Amino acid sequence: MNSKIQTRMWSALATVLLSAVPALAQTVVQGPVVNLANGHEYYRLSSSSWTAAETAANGLGGFLVTIDDVAENTFVLNTFANAVGSGRIWLGYTDQVTEGTFLWTSGLTLGYTNWTPGEPNNAGGNENFTHMYPGNGQWNDVPDVNGVITYGVIEVVPGGNLALNTTLGAGCYARFASFYEQMSTAAFDLTNTDISATNTGVGYVAFVTPGTGPLPVGGVDPLGGTVLTLGDDNQVVAGTLGLSVGSNGWVAVGGGNSNGFTPTTSAMLSNPSATVYFWTDLQPNTSGTVTYEEDVATGQTRTTFDGVNGWNTLDPVFIQCDYNVTTGDWAIRFGTVGFANPEDWIVGYSPAGPSSDPGATDLSAAAVILTEAADVAPLTLSASTRPITGASWDQLISHIPAGGIALHILGLSDPNIADLSVIGMPGCGLRASLDFISVVPGSTFSLAIPNLPALIGMNIYANGAALTAGVNAFGAVSSNGVRGTIGDT
Repeated sequence: MNSKIQTRMWSALATVLLSAVPALAQTVVQGPVVNLANGHEYYRLSSSSWTAAETAANGLGGFLVTIDDVAENTFVLNTFANAVGSGRIWLGYTDQVTEGTFLWTSGLTLGYTNWTPGEPNNAGGNENFTHMYPGNGQWNDVPDVNGVITYGVIEVVPGGNLALNTTLGAGCYARFASFYEQMSTAAFDLTNTDISATNTGVGYVAFVTPGTGPLPVGGVDPLGGTVLTLGDDNQVVAGTLGLSVGSNGWVAVGGGNSNGFTPTTSAMLSNPSATVYFWTDLQPNTSGTVTYEEDVATGQTRTTFDGVNGWNTLDPVFIQCDYNVTTGDWAIRFGTVGFANPEDWIVGYSPAGPSSDPGATDLSAAAVILTEAADVAPLTLSASTRPITGASWDQLISHIPAGGIALHILGLSDPNIADLSVIGMPGCGLRASLDFISVVPGSTFSLAIPNLPALIGMNIYANGAALTAGVNAFGAVSSNGVRGTIGDT
């Protein structure tokens, strides 16, 4: 077919498709463009959030672009990201179901990625969506709404009805090894508060109680300890028990942590050493003292920030941190703090290495905080193929608890039950009617979709579950749901 005729034909098709979905806020601003390598059509939408772009893509019979290989990455970069009036491009790659596990919304399972070095890093704890940079075509994980103009690129497979997978809800139970509160200086409400954490061997039990500020120096080392020499935005090895102390308010079991003066949850959750945080921008090189004490016999240490000013202020802070390297127990004692510091505070704890984001905790309102020794991901159901007629719809149940028996649920409707407390499964949901339940040997399930045109457009709902004694009164957990829309492409 003549390329000019083909272009006009697809332009007319785009007009028809857009007129069929008038409620969509996005419009096609570029395309269609045919990728001769795969025969697929591509369109660039007006700027929007990721979720709005994916919804618009589905409404137009496609999905946000799936990058199969370096050739397709180059095609999308040169055709759309580097186009005049364009910029960053949304890709259909997301870990909104399970943090750190990225999946293509097309349902395809591919090995190619082109992340910017150091990405994905889930900075801020809510970077669940992927965009492509113009210029170099590298990828970055970002929030759904991030204040940067980003354009969705739709990929449409011509000549058929697109089969789709849609994630519904979330699984249970997510449990975390970290906890924190991030607050502005003006909102700081932990003056004269103690946080004491006991290592139980399977996590921490932390208590938040009224306090009176730091204890006198010399309580651990009768000789008064050592005054640390800390520069601005740096850290030093303190004593002989392997701890590092950061000038901006943290004590770590080891080195290598960020010296950043702006507290961020992404840095906290990715630092390489287990750390107790009372982090803000401090200036111990020009004010106050930081004293370190240790008792080698018991493993007890104590670090006291005494009259250290917030950066470029005359407002001192009085904070003390105990850490026992033998037991892992720790405590923070907040005395008075200044309220003119230029940066936020992050207060809490995170173990070594990348950790999942538990979300913020209002520490002043939390009498007791429980953590795990390591993050526990919720039961997760993912589809590795799309429900195409004449093919199999393959699904994987992941993060099955040890000793759990995996179940797969298929239904013709979505009950949309967010909480199953009524049967003893609080915090767990159900997104598939109980029409067919099977025990899954291992963790995979495949459903053969008959090659019947009458099935096209039909929705099938799937949910995973795992029987796990003692996890709750019912003895089971459930996954997120997946809605499969049957197609022939």
